[in-house]
Amino acid sequence: MAFSLSALTAYVEENKADLIMKPITGSKIFDLIDVRQGIKSGMKIPILESTAPAQSGSACGFTSSGTTTVSQTTLNTSYIKVQEAICLQDLEAYFTQKYLPSGSKEETTFLEAEIINRKLANIATKVGQMIMQGGTTYTNDSYLKQLNGFISQIDTAGNAVAASQTAGLTTANIRTVVEEIIFQKLPLALSETGDEVVFLGVDNYRILLQRLMQDGAYFYTPSAETFAKNEITYPGTNVRVIGLNEMNSGNAVDTGSLPTAVKNRILAGSLKNFVAGFDVRADLSDFDVWFSKDNMQLRFNCRFNIGCVNHFTDQIVQYKNL
Repeated sequence: MAFSLSALTAYVEENKADLIMKPITGSKIFDLIDVRQGIKSGMKIPILESTAPAQSGSACGFTSSGTTTVSQTTLNTSYIKVQEAICLQDLEAYFTQKYLPSGSKEETTFLEAEIINRKLANIATKVGQMIMQGGTTYTNDSYLKQLNGFISQIDTAGNAVAASQTAGLTTANIRTVVEEIIFQKLPLALSETGDEVVFLGVDNYRILLQRLMQDGAYFYTPSAETFAKNEITYPGTNVRVIGLNEMNSGNAVDTGSLPTAVKNRILAGSLKNFVAGFDVRADLSDFDVWFSKDNMQLRFNCRFNIGCVNHFTDQIVQYKNL
């Protein structure tokens, strides 16, 4: 005798409590640069310059020869919203019913916190990418097209200091590129600011680390905490080299691929020269959640504004591939 099971469908365990979420790269650019708040749509940031030409002091008299100039940097912001409506009844027919409260009038789900946290993680990642790689002509991504990020603005200005171009960043040339930027291209006026920085994608940052290790210039093993920051002080200097996921060449977009113009880019200069603006930065992590009885849906809404600008693009060093 034996079991006859031909009428059954093979069992697949679905009723697990743990939710597995795909890892998302973080965003840390706003913890590094100059962040301004209280901006509804735009802000004029005043800039002061005053010359001090020398004159002979051997005789009495007063001759004015200096010039004091007050100018402005304009930081404009764009408003962005993220919204979703969910019909909780859709969960009833599957194992997902376990995430619903008892009763036939579901107005919430035990997944609510996980949904919000996942949305916030995605917003943080994409907003950071937008600030570095955004361009209003890039129509293949809902975030990138919202504003012109630092790379786009620097390219449009056209007066940044250009590092020597190569066909691509590899272990064979990345030290040459980075060291040219640090030792030859960074404006000397920045040498005493104490905040000189080189930004590049984590993908190219790891190529740099590999070459430094091979050359014996990166001979220590950093702690897990230090390594997670993707940052080193370049050997022999006080210049920070920081890998940003916001600048990765493989960053995802909604359709197609990331625009070539923002791939394999390096930006260097003073941290104070990179400015981002919000009305309230906390808006990025403020989700309204409510059950709409009119529509019988659980609804999510997040709205924020954001913009960025460089004060002096002529004091930024930029690298791009040939």
